Amino acid sequence: MKKLNVKVIDMKDGEVTKISYEGEEYTKIENSIPKEEPMFKVGEYVKVVQRHHPNKGKIVKITKNDRGPSTPFIYETELICGDGSDVHKEEELQKVELSDSDLSFIRSGRNPGEFKKGDIVRITDACGAPLSPGDLCEVKCDSTGMGVVHVTERGWAVSVDKLIAPVDARVDGDE
Repeated sequence: MKKLNVKVIDMKDGEVTKISYEGEEYTKIENSIPKEEPMFKVGEYVKVVQRHHPNKGKIVKITKNDRGPSTPFIYETELICGDGSDVHKEEELQKVELSDSDLSFIRSGRNPGEFKKGDIVRITDACGAPLSPGDLCEVKCDSTGMGVVHVTERGWAVSVDKLIAPVDARVDGDE
């Protein structure tokens, strides 16, 4: 029997990773199939787009992503307002970019830009009303349109950028 002239050059975690044989060096090649990265990361916000899902159209937060052998990524999600969690496949979700203002609405159980009578908002453009940008005002009637709300008894409509206090969270009561 012929003796092989093999010399171990490197080991990692008890496994030979590099050898020398007859003056040539050989390195162990790891699995050359690239690992697929998940489309969504934990902590990101996504919209449920699955056709017949009860939360279709709602914004959820990714709480876990997992992939089993030969299966697509599976994501655990929770509703932002904290009243439910679910599991989704990648194709059932769509990435969204949310501003702090958007999150303030979603945490209140509303769609971004959905103002209700009694909300406290911050004005960005007075639109001719006797107010200034940065003023805080109370919304006088419900509105779901493009950041424009009525804030005075005379019906002035102004542009706002942020929901400061939703009517449901106010503690000043009816006065």
